[in-house]
Amino acid sequence: MAFSLSGLNPSLSLDIRYEQRFKKRFPSITPREILERALSGYREPNSRGEISLAAAQSVREEFSDLDFNVLTALIDERRGKFSKITLSKNSAVTTQENLAVRLGLMLDILVIDRATVRRDGEEEFSVYELSSGEYHMLTSLLALGFSVTAGSIVLVDEPENSLHPHWQQEFMATLLEICRVMEDGHLVVSTHSPLIVASAKPGSMIVDLTVPRDVTPAQPAPFGASSDSILLDQFGIASNRNLYVVELVQQAVDLVERDLAGTPEYAALRPKLRDLFAALQKDDPLRTVIGALLEGEGGE
Repeated sequence: MAFSLSGLNPSLSLDIRYEQRFKKRFPSITPREILERALSGYREPNSRGEISLAAAQSVREEFSDLDFNVLTALIDERRGKFSKITLSKNSAVTTQENLAVRLGLMLDILVIDRATVRRDGEEEFSVYELSSGEYHMLTSLLALGFSVTAGSIVLVDEPENSLHPHWQQEFMATLLEICRVMEDGHLVVSTHSPLIVASAKPGSMIVDLTVPRDVTPAQPAPFGASSDSILLDQFGIASNRNLYVVELVQQAVDLVERDLAGTPEYAALRPKLRDLFAALQKDDPLRTVIGALLEGEGGE
C-alpha cells in the first residue's frame, strides 16, 4: 500500500555494510559482548555509537542465541559491502540471514548504505531522490507497518506536511488500516489539516488545543465530513467561499422568507449563526446578512 501510494513498484533494495566505526571502537568484541556491555549500563567516557540500555533490553527480548551466532559468522566471513536485501511481496523477510542483519542494525554494527526503489520502465534510484511527499509517505507507512503491535501508542505529528490533499486522505486511510492490529493501543494525530480531521473514524475524540491551558474535547467529526464543515466546526474558519457556510446561511434565509423565524428549527440555527458571525472576517459581506438574521434575539 505504501509503495502504491508513492507510485512505486512494491520493492525496496537495501545495501547493508559493516560499520567500520564499530571495528575501530571494538576490534575484538563480539555482538553478544556488545549486548552484555550495554545491558550492564557501562559506557566509556565520551563514547559515541553505543546502544542505550532500553535498546539493549529490546534486543535481548527479540533475538535468540542463533541470531547472534549467525551474525558473528557473517561478520567473520564478509567485509565492505556486507549484504543486499530486497523487500517485496514475494521476498521472505524473515530468513535467518535477514534476522541476523536486523540484529546487526539494532546493535549499530551494520548500517544501511543505500536504499533504492523503482518505477515501471525505470532504473533503480535512491529513495532520497523521491519528492518530499513521496519520501514522507513511503518511509512513514513502512516504519509503522513494521513496528505497530497490539499495544502500541502511535504518535503522528502533522502528517499533512508535503502531501497533496488526496494523499492526505489516502495516508490516513492506510494509517488507520495499519492500526487495526492495535487491540489496546492508541493513535494520536496532531494536525492543522481539515482533511486529516475529517478522516477520523467514528467514535474518535477530537481535541481543540487553541485555547491556552484549556484542552476542550470536541464532538467527533462525522465520518466523511466535508473539509468546509470541518474548517468551520473544528477550526473556526469561515468565509463566503465556504459552501457549508453558504448553505447554513441560505437555510436560515429560507426559513425567514417562509415566516418560520419563530420555529424550533430556526431557533436551532441561531447558535450556529452567532458562531459563524464571530468567525467571519469583518469585511465579509455575509456578516451583514447574518447580522440581519440575528436581529431581535428575543424571537421577533
